Amino acid sequence: MGRNLAATGWAMITTGRRRHREGYHFATEVARKTARKLKIPFYESAIQCENSDRLKPALIIKEKPKEKNLILFDDIITTGTTASRTAELMEKEGYTVIIIIGIRNQ
Repeated sequence: MGRNLAATGWAMITTGRRRHREGYHFATEVARKTARKLKIPFYESAIQCENSDRLKPALIIKEKPKEKNLILFDDIITTGTTASRTAELMEKEGYTVIIIIGIRNQ
């Protein structure tokens, strides 16, 4: 699937940063490198989380990707709520979302 992604309108995003808003962020770095390898755009600031609540994240779309197919990468350590809520938010906007999860990045 890799070499066909760029030709068929795919991009990569992550969930909005809840706690670590500055500096190194595991999910962001994995998504950036993966997008580069797949030759698809990575929208680092597509989603913003306006609180740090892992069960009720306040998510907003900051930058709408022009590609309608999205790979959402998240590094789930607990519930996965931020990833599922991000996917729901983007699907309501007409995007197709595939979630890829890296578990326990510690």
